[in-house]
Amino acid sequence: MRAFEYIGDGETIRLIDGFRLFPHLNKHIYNTERVLVIHCVNSFGLVLNEIKNKDKLIEAILKYQDEFGSVKKILFMINEVIVQDETPILEFAKEIGIDCYYSNYDLQPIESNIKLKHPESLYSQLDYLLAHDYLNAKKFLHNMNVNYGDFLKPYKYTFYSNHVSPIRIDIFNILKATDNLKNGIWSFNNSLVYYSGLKHNLDSFFKDNEGLIPKSYDNFNEKTVVLRDTYFSHFLSYYEIVSESYFFNDIPRIENHCPITEKLLKPIVSHKPFILFGSINTIKVFKSMGMTFECPLYGFYDTTNENSIREGLGHLTQQSIMKIEDLHEIYYKYQYEFSQNLELFLNYLLKNKEDVLRLFDSSQPII
Repeated sequence: MRAFEYIGDGETIRLIDGFRLFPHLNKHIYNTERVLVIHCVNSFGLVLNEIKNKDKLIEAILKYQDEFGSVKKILFMINEVIVQDETPILEFAKEIGIDCYYSNYDLQPIESNIKLKHPESLYSQLDYLLAHDYLNAKKFLHNMNVNYGDFLKPYKYTFYSNHVSPIRIDIFNILKATDNLKNGIWSFNNSLVYYSGLKHNLDSFFKDNEGLIPKSYDNFNEKTVVLRDTYFSHFLSYYEIVSESYFFNDIPRIENHCPITEKLLKPIVSHKPFILFGSINTIKVFKSMGMTFECPLYGFYDTTNENSIREGLGHLTQQSIMKIEDLHEIYYKYQYEFSQNLELFLNYLLKNKEDVLRLFDSSQPII
């Protein structure tokens, strides 16, 4: 199986090994040579408005067909890019004369015949779990977690922060001010992005926390482009603090979308509630899957709304100062809900995965 990397809005287009993008594909998948994956890197910005260097991409596809045979389907993997209008992809399909599909990190339900719900970062974590026998281990992990009901877990919370953002600084400051850094499994790197210093003086922040930051249990490897994380720590606490990317603030009409990354997979597959600073639509989309959120340890807050953020930080403050015995009692009162949500979310992801696999089987409908 082969694929193209479309880099920098198509300034660079190169042929790569497609199995690197879909490690779960195997010899049982039909006609993989007839599907061309176009992995888009550093392209389109936050919202897809046009496919740039289109002539160059068409030329590369035609040359590919001359060498390897005709292409029947094209999949644009655009990951953390929102599609508000599918016209550019539909027009490209018409111009090239090949059915085109796309996958991104937006789980908002829409009427579409060409969208596959396959967030790349989320599925890289799911594929890791599947490749390491998670499905067979799931029952054991569930029973292990239930057995914790007889004694306290060692930590209150888990909080992983890969790069710096204003909300993550707020969260860290709360955990520090309430003397709860020692009561959680936390990670705070010093990797900066363009919005890191929007609300805080970074020099003062790092000086005040010299010797504490950076501290990393999850690490993005820029050479292998893999976010490495162990799941052991997630079973050792009662809830997780999750903050999606702050650049959600820059996405126009984000209220119509539900971007999601790998961050939420971790608490769900390890039977944990979470406090989320992310998309306003996340709870609606999760409820549409049948998931429930009766446990008061859950919280959903809109990272693009300052009032919602303040409400979420207040929730976090109250939850962080709770006695671990009280967290334990609440957690095990609702333990069944976490397990039910795990099954519902996992089944949803596996069903979406099958949609991608059907793309590679010309005998099956796509959507």
